[in-house]
Amino acid sequence: MLNTPAASGSSSVMQTVAGVDYELVVGREAGGNVYTLALFISGDITLAFNGMDVQFKATNASTTVLSPVVELFVEESVEIVIDAPITIFNTICQGEDFTITISTPSGFPDTYQWLLNGATVVQSGNGAADLSLTNAQPTQSGLYEMEATTDGCPDVLSDPIILTVAPSATVTPVDMAPKQLLVGQTGTFSVTASFIDATSTYTWTLAGMDFTVNTVPATVTVGNTDLQINSIINTGLNASTTNSVISITNISAADETYSADLSFTTTNNSLCVANLATVMSGTTSVFPVEWDAFTAQWDATLPQVNLHWQTATETNNRRFVIERSSDGRSFAPIGEIAGAGTVQQTQAYRWVDKNAPAAATLYYRILQEDFDGSQSYSEVRSLRSQGENGWTLHPIRLIDKVVTPQISGLSAGTPVFYRIIDARGALMLQGTTTATGSLHNWSFDAPAVGGMYFLQVVAKDTQQSLPFQVY
Repeated sequence: MLNTPAASGSSSVMQTVAGVDYELVVGREAGGNVYTLALFISGDITLAFNGMDVQFKATNASTTVLSPVVELFVEESVEIVIDAPITIFNTICQGEDFTITISTPSGFPDTYQWLLNGATVVQSGNGAADLSLTNAQPTQSGLYEMEATTDGCPDVLSDPIILTVAPSATVTPVDMAPKQLLVGQTGTFSVTASFIDATSTYTWTLAGMDFTVNTVPATVTVGNTDLQINSIINTGLNASTTNSVISITNISAADETYSADLSFTTTNNSLCVANLATVMSGTTSVFPVEWDAFTAQWDATLPQVNLHWQTATETNNRRFVIERSSDGRSFAPIGEIAGAGTVQQTQAYRWVDKNAPAAATLYYRILQEDFDGSQSYSEVRSLRSQGENGWTLHPIRLIDKVVTPQISGLSAGTPVFYRIIDARGALMLQGTTTATGSLHNWSFDAPAVGGMYFLQVVAKDTQQSLPFQVY
């Protein structure tokens, strides 16, 4: 008995008869391509022909038998090649794209699938295709292989590709407010950076020049203005979280206006650059008046507010304009005094505000104006004008990050409510205390972040407020 040759390239003689010759006919007997096989018993015959018609032929002394004609195809295994420049080990940064390009020199398979860690199918389809990852994330790290399938043949795997997607470091500004630094003034700027590993690096950049903790102190010249990088302080560098603080002083002696950008950059895995955080951009001028002192005092006997200020030197100073505010933000002019022009000696000035509202918190500042129109401001002073409740909130003491307010004019046992708000009006702290006598002090920790804050105190249905600066 003869069976039909299988499409896999193997066929069998199911039963043999003594005295019969068996032949394999390729291209049919009529085509003349006849290959004679030796007499054999039942077993598999492996064929190495592709795309041809094949038959079995059995012959004895009187009879010839031919099997049906079958076209034989022998499938060839697919070869998958990973194209350059991809190597076995690859590292990219979070958010980047990654592509594995393949080629199949021996032809395309029927289907394919890209596997992650031998199990997860990340891409599949007919034929074969490159693997493309867009905006890659750390969860997509692992071993990638392409599995190709051809009917009738074993599955074929490409060479493994190991991909590491490194998480990006992040930078959070702690104090990024623009600062205006006059001559001799110092500003500090700080960020919190989240690093990934021990190879993380960082750089502070001021006006295009890079600095690290090992390169300070140093001086940066912006126009004709000199800025000195005093120090860079890092806590836990290359750990999971790093706090970095830079201190800058305006050491210029010239009357110049400048603008400088300060930024912080960090990397991780010695490869991935974190987001850039711009923490300073501002313009500062050296003005023609060197302020020496400025005080504001309430005189309950008249009543009135007495303002006193001094200048160490003046250059082309035209006038001073006295300004008052009830909230520390919106100021209005209430008078002016002529300046001394150009002098190198100390000048003393006095102004009396006879129209100061009673039982109110008042803020004062002095606007200085030059003959060419340039201006500068003194610091702000505040006080509480006494009314019928007759108590006063005195200037705040801030020593070693401890705030110590002082009030007078309250009887022992009077309850006092207080709270701290920042420059945006956000509540930072609140609490209560009880007056111990006509002069009462209490203390609490200052806010951790530097900036301008306001202490609001309420007693006997009256509120008073004073600003204070945390450095």
